[in-house]
Amino acid sequence: MVAEPEPVAATVAIMEPEPLLTPTPKPVRRRSLVDTYRPKCLAELVGQNEAVVELRALSDDPYPCALLLSGDTGTGKTSAAWALAGELGCNVDSDPPEFGGIYSIPSGEHTPAALKELWPQLWTMPFESANGWKVLIVNEVERLSASVESLWLDKLEDLPPSTVIVFTTNNLSSLPSRFRDRCTEIAFQSDAGKLSAAASALARAVWRAETGDDIPADVLERALSKAIQSGQISFRRVVQSLVPHLARKGR
Repeated sequence: MVAEPEPVAATVAIMEPEPLLTPTPKPVRRRSLVDTYRPKCLAELVGQNEAVVELRALSDDPYPCALLLSGDTGTGKTSAAWALAGELGCNVDSDPPEFGGIYSIPSGEHTPAALKELWPQLWTMPFESANGWKVLIVNEVERLSASVESLWLDKLEDLPPSTVIVFTTNNLSSLPSRFRDRCTEIAFQSDAGKLSAAASALARAVWRAETGDDIPADVLERALSKAIQSGQISFRRVVQSLVPHLARKGR
């Protein structure tokens, strides 16, 4: 007895490979709330009027120099450096920032090799800086090793043209006088008693920009409570403390 052939459709089904599943795309992570509302000009810097006056004087009549911004964490030192860069004509929205004339050495990466590699770039014209100015931001300079500190002492004697170096520190007293003498020091305030009104205004502005509504009183109270420690207030913590409340609103 001759076997009957299998139906064509069945054969095709056996031979046809299973379809590949397309991976579900992951949602694009938005910028942090702090980065989203980082000041782009000195007028947007919150609660540091005296520092703004000094930075404004430099932006109005710029010259190559090194600034040393000191104060507690979260008071706006790094934000001020970015705002100053914007005032000098750097493109604060450039990606990467170096194209806009903004360079940085993150805290914990202060090595002689990192500085030597970066330094020649400051002698070149950035692609997207309106006036050719460059700003190098060096955070937590109190963490410098002795070898890097010695290298900086040499570099600060001959700054590249159209370049401002901005050092930030949370511990000014730990820095040696010979380093401080080569910088213009600008202090940032953190007294909660003096800055609570500015912090409240910041929280209200961010909340309204995110939701279109007024911030609930209990949310504002919690944000300020988390932002104040030992009588000192952090503007960064003010903004960060809004994140879980905004998440509950679906923002």
